[in-house]
Amino acid sequence: MPQPCRRVLDVGCGAGAFAARLAQRSEQVDALDRSAKMIEEAKRRTPGNVNCVLADVLTDPLPGKGYDAVFSISALHHMPLQDVLPVLAAALRPGGILAAVALPRLDLHREWPVEIAAAAGHRLLGAMFLTTRLLGGSNGFAKDSAHAIMPVVMDPPLTTREAARQAATVLPGVRVRRLLFWRYLLIWQKPVSQLAGKRGSGPREGRPASCDGRKLRKTRPAADIGKASSRRTTAPQAEPRRHQVPSPRLHDQLPAESGQLPCKVTRCRRVRARTWTARGGVIGARAG
Repeated sequence: MPQPCRRVLDVGCGAGAFAARLAQRSEQVDALDRSAKMIEEAKRRTPGNVNCVLADVLTDPLPGKGYDAVFSISALHHMPLQDVLPVLAAALRPGGILAAVALPRLDLHREWPVEIAAAAGHRLLGAMFLTTRLLGGSNGFAKDSAHAIMPVVMDPPLTTREAARQAATVLPGVRVRRLLFWRYLLIWQKPVSQLAGKRGSGPREGRPASCDGRKLRKTRPAADIGKASSRRTTAPQAEPRRHQVPSPRLHDQLPAESGQLPCKVTRCRRVRARTWTARGGVIGARAG
């Protein structure tokens, strides 16, 4: 739940068990249900900050607007999803949360691992609760007395994938995932701004755009282009760099009394040339 949470809406409140828990964390709770018997039962079980309203979310106006959060427990599969989601989204304030748990249709082809785990877990928990009850312990998750008058849907219209696909067409960014015991969870947060999620839909303010939405390139005036070209033509050309021969390093000089000429060695990358010089003239060279 968002914090602070001042007012929330519970759609399909039933006997009011979940609305009573919401009342502990919110200042005001509007509990909505289209069954008169369920509303009467909810009024007896909920505290004073819960407003129980008999209404149909698809045909009757909601008791308020600008809710911090909207919840629905096991009620969305009773209504067309594409019709009820826009109504619940409009009831939220910007930044509000929509959270719903609903019953999906069986989809063994894609969800058989979850179905097997759910069937095994259901049998195991049933055996544990039965053993605890026989030993004189608590009743565990015993059925509520108001369960007999609740409407029951044995064949939900949508699988989890179908519900996610339909919800995404109405609520961009919605998250839908399958839960273990034959339920799916739907969560969506209303954008703070109406323009959120529409980046790139139009040109930014102060920037021109062409007819097909692409940005126009900025062009300089012809006078500026002429000046720039004249500057380029009148600029003095740099003299080409001459090939710089690495300066010879004196590797060895023979003593003057030996009668031989001095020797200088030039080292390149691959060829080492040994040059004999006398009075500035080249006498000979050999590759080393």
